[in-house]
Amino acid sequence: MLAAFLRVLLLLELLVYWGVARSLAATAPWWGIALAIGAIALAWRFAAVAAVFLVAAVLRAGAPHPKLGVFDACALFVREAMALARVYGLHMPLSRRTLSWPDGPRTRAGRPVILVHGIYSNGAIWHGLAQRLRRAGVGPLLVADLGPVLGSIDRQADWLAATIEQAAARSALGRVALVAHSMGGLVVRRAIVRHGAARIERLITIGCPHRGSRMARFAFGAAARELLPGSSWLSALRAAEPAALSVPTTALYSLHDELVIPPQSALLEGARNIDVSGHGHVALLFSNRVAAVVAAELAKES
Repeated sequence: MLAAFLRVLLLLELLVYWGVARSLAATAPWWGIALAIGAIALAWRFAAVAAVFLVAAVLRAGAPHPKLGVFDACALFVREAMALARVYGLHMPLSRRTLSWPDGPRTRAGRPVILVHGIYSNGAIWHGLAQRLRRAGVGPLLVADLGPVLGSIDRQADWLAATIEQAAARSALGRVALVAHSMGGLVVRRAIVRHGAARIERLITIGCPHRGSRMARFAFGAAARELLPGSSWLSALRAAEPAALSVPTTALYSLHDELVIPPQSALLEGARNIDVSGHGHVALLFSNRVAAVVAAELAKES
């Protein structure tokens, strides 16, 4: 559903560019038309990301936030803008399930790793990190496409629990590891509360709003309401979890995350919290540093 919606938006954008090209055809050379279209494509994307960063700065007021130099701040902004353009303009609308578990016998070497995306995403968001993890020898990889897009976290957690059971059953090891981005970390935590952790060997969260995010007030859907700091859903999750985490957990966080506000919400009590600051929320999934940390954590013995 999300991929189809994004394809419609992409088609509408292409129609706009076609209209611009036709209007300039009589007065500008082909390279001038190409430059104009490229400038429009970059301008609106950069403007949208700039608006998000501005809102994040306002909502983050008062929270500890390491300052960046002008060059580093610009580099962070450009990386995040390009990461968002890649996943929402290319990977998510156009990619098919190229990252799903390859066919093969039940007995396979390696521990299965399930990649769990966050809100308003699909499995294609893992394209960059999955490639890096494969090069590091991690796998086999299985991408979990959560749904429905506007559904509650509980509903997505129940679906994920069934996926975990199926993946573990296909593995000779009988257990899986999970790597979760953004809201995906909360989906995993809820799945553990509702269905247990017997099949889960390790959990790694990346930019997960464990204590909610103030940016959720601008989103819509059941999950968005549950992501609000202090929501009844978050309170119920904390109350239902045991005092000690059920599985070894690592939480990667960036103090420059523009969608987890305050950024400290991505830290999880009782987990191994690792600072990977200097990245925006989506750019975390294209970072060589993040990939190296994830691969190292997955290589640890439980």
